[in-house]
Amino acid sequence: MKEVLSPRVSNTGVQTPKEMCLKALIDYVGVTFKNVQVEQVIKEILKLDISFFIDNDYGFFNYRRSYRFDNILILHNGEDDSKGMGVHVQMTGAGCRQLDCYLKTQKRKWKDFFKDCFELDPDCNFSRLDVSIDDTKVYFKIPKLLKKIKSGELVSRFKYSYGFEKLKNGDGVNVGTTIYIGSPTSDIRFRFYEKNYEQAFKQKVEVEEIGDWNRYEIQIRNENATKCASVLARSENVIYIIKSILNNYVRFVNKDINDLTHKHRWKTWRNWSKFIEDSGKLTLYIKPEPKTFEETYRWLLKQTSNSLKTIEIIDRVTGMEGKMLEDLLAAANLKDTHYEKMINYLKQMPSYSDVDKEIIKDSLYGFS
Repeated sequence: MKEVLSPRVSNTGVQTPKEMCLKALIDYVGVTFKNVQVEQVIKEILKLDISFFIDNDYGFFNYRRSYRFDNILILHNGEDDSKGMGVHVQMTGAGCRQLDCYLKTQKRKWKDFFKDCFELDPDCNFSRLDVSIDDTKVYFKIPKLLKKIKSGELVSRFKYSYGFEKLKNGDGVNVGTTIYIGSPTSDIRFRFYEKNYEQAFKQKVEVEEIGDWNRYEIQIRNENATKCASVLARSENVIYIIKSILNNYVRFVNKDINDLTHKHRWKTWRNWSKFIEDSGKLTLYIKPEPKTFEETYRWLLKQTSNSLKTIEIIDRVTGMEGKMLEDLLAAANLKDTHYEKMINYLKQMPSYSDVDKEIIKDSLYGFS
């Protein structure tokens, strides 16, 4: 996986004068630990006293129990975790701000938090991780970004963007623009919006009292979130990491009317270039591993066993003696990847370990 983060990934996180108007935030954390007790998570990851937490006999997301300390939520199944769900920590934006305070009193940084997660459980899984930058210099206006997207002046790995304007019905004045880059189902999605309008509405004041304030958010899920957390565990410079992710996935450009067919050659828009300068490029893409026969079997058990059992019962009740199930299997169209899974599975068995793959494949064809 390509990570262009040198030379600043290991620096102390001290901002340059140009970056003093930028503030990095960890805005959502969802992480699961396996074969770990709740007490360990509270003591070794959060480094808090368990007495701070309320022990609840209910949970969420199929967990049976939970511990809550204000906006920090820990989900678990108690001593009987037969499903192997482990311990899940969830912190929304408010929970992350809460932990911010405790990290300061503990003389720790978010780098230490992520590092401790992987030290407690090297295989911990981050299901979601949101990071953001607050910009009070305002390198660019969000409505201007929307105009550039509409005019085709965005080079991006994503296919689609979504723009929303909040308008006053009385005079049609724009009171806040939000842009999403990437689909709602994507494992990586960007959100750019005018934070000053949001805060003015919440505080019931004029936006001028809030001043300039943009927020640039990245919502990251699944393996990409775990990858990002592993990078954050190695660096205190969160701003640099966020900008490097943005720099890898999007680039605002100036249209070149003399070369409309080679968009990737267009010059980077000056305002975007100033904002993103000195950053690297960080890709969070993880190439999926080929599915094994065991994974296919586990998926069938979980997703299709009830449907297959239903067909089997109907076959017996109607006296069709397996005809429906036979028709279902006859409709299969096996590819080379399916045979490769079966061969790899059989090669693990002593009776097939020394047999040539082509011989096994020919045998499998005979059963097909």
